[in-house]
Amino acid sequence: FKSKATASVKNAFDEKASSEKKQELVKSIMETIDAGHPVEIGITRKRGTGHAVVAIGYTFYYSDVRLFCLDPGYDLAQTAFWNTIIDISYSEPVKAIYSDKYFTPDGNLEKVIVDEILTIDEE
Repeated sequence: FKSKATASVKNAFDEKASSEKKQELVKSIMETIDAGHPVEIGITRKRGTGHAVVAIGYTFYYSDVRLFCLDPGYDLAQTAFWNTIIDISYSEPVKAIYSDKYFTPDGNLEKVIVDEILTIDEE
């Protein structure tokens, strides 16, 4: 960093999460990535286990924001920039706690909840 930086943790969702809260979280993720910084994403799987990945990019995919992530649990192919994807459905009202989708390089799809993020902000 050329200047000082601060880190902030934002808790995202729980059983009572609102669409507005989810939109705020997605906006924070996109703004941080747009500023050139990765975002640590904490997820909880439907089976109750937690995990963390690093989001390095995003795109819009229908009504979702698709996050391109690096997961330390999987190898990175020589021709790839990311090895996992998280689709966050944020424009629709939150209908289920596990409404986000986590795609792994081995073809698995898991329902997850993005429940916290760690962002880096320049001062």
